[in-house]
Amino acid sequence: MENPKSVGGIIGELFEDLKDSLLGNERLSEMMQFADKNGFEFKKRIPFAKMDYELKSFKFFKGKGNKKVRNVMQRDSKALKAEIFLFDYTFQNDYKKTSSTCIILESELFKLPKFRIQPKKKGSFFSRFFSRKTNLGLEYPEFDKSFLLTGLEDDYIPFFLTPQLVDLMLSEPTLTIEGHKKYLLIYEKNKVKAIEDLLPFYDLGLDMSHILLFDNSNDYV
Repeated sequence: MENPKSVGGIIGELFEDLKDSLLGNERLSEMMQFADKNGFEFKKRIPFAKMDYELKSFKFFKGKGNKKVRNVMQRDSKALKAEIFLFDYTFQNDYKKTSSTCIILESELFKLPKFRIQPKKKGSFFSRFFSRKTNLGLEYPEFDKSFLLTGLEDDYIPFFLTPQLVDLMLSEPTLTIEGHKKYLLIYEKNKVKAIEDLLPFYDLGLDMSHILLFDNSNDYV
């Protein structure tokens, strides 16, 4: 996920380290302890500008502003042939500052189409419009009521949306996932996960990846 650092990035890191030394950083300390206890490799940050282009093209990372990837924990999965990254992402511009805890799974096995599943906003005109334009309501009415699926051709949706994936998403109604090629991104918008919720969140990412890779129940729809 990470590319080499720039000189400007190194200088910025020095200022951040100085600030943390003077003022303290409780979240950093907690994440480092969590990583050490649970066998994750830990990095204090990854420069956003050096992330892969495919990741930066995800809608979640769009927008002009200051973008920071911090408290990065990494672990490999042999079963998924994947690198898994768990981290806090902060976006700030002149109007707002938001933070979310995210999971990125990077695996050459994925070969995902570009898609996004996000919770529907109640009363949204666009959500109602897209609901009428797809056939999801017939097969998965609860999913269609709760989530907006974009980026997939209609003919491909029956193969992509398996009962297992639908059930998992319905059990996490505030979750958003984005995928493209070898990357899967999972997050709850504007939600920083408490330390006690990190392992369940990580396990959720593993479960979703297993479904996307190995659940072939709809191959003959």
